[in-house]
Amino acid sequence: MTLEELVRKTLAVRPGLPITDDDGPGTIDGWDSVGHIKLVAAIESAYRVKLRPNDVIRIGKLSDIKRILKEKGAASV
Repeated sequence: MTLEELVRKTLAVRPGLPITDDDGPGTIDGWDSVGHIKLVAAIESAYRVKLRPNDVIRIGKLSDIKRILKEKGAASV
């Protein structure tokens, strides 16, 4: 599952709605404070990583997640 698919599934993004690296809480419905925590849990489970509180705070858009996952050595981001 790609990160975009994970975001789409976790936040119930409408099918066909494009998701880009610049999308985040201001552009994706469902990415509110609760959605953010759900997304963090889904990322940790899917990519088998542990996000530190500082990592969670740094997530403001999809490209931030990709950067953090790469820093943690997660494969196929």
